[in-house]
Amino acid sequence: MSPRPITVLVSASGSPGTAALLRAFRENGEREVRLVGTDLSERSVGRHLCDAFHLVPSGSDPGFVDAVLDVVARESVDVVLPQSSFDLEGLESAVQLQPEGRRVLSSREFLAGYRIRPGMIFEP
Repeated sequence: MSPRPITVLVSASGSPGTAALLRAFRENGEREVRLVGTDLSERSVGRHLCDAFHLVPSGSDPGFVDAVLDVVARESVDVVLPQSSFDLEGLESAVQLQPEGRRVLSSREFLAGYRIRPGMIFEP
């Protein structure tokens, strides 16, 4: 019996490397993955490679979290995968997603460390 299908929201789906990431999700060999892309640009590669796509404000915009929460609810998203450092601080408040069983793929420790000292993510 295969695991249940999941829906993954990939924020900043126009970021470099996103096409390869989306292909890896499609070819995972374990389960069906429905991909929902968000970006602030209509020219995002996610618009063409995801099953659904939504325009949202920049991750630093005060309306970003509400826009993502709206997409999460409308698309029945299981997992939010931030692709941009600009989205990370805004998604720190996305703990609101967890009571409904949804998850943000980023640890609170990483988010706090990034906010305090961005260079730490590149240290060995």
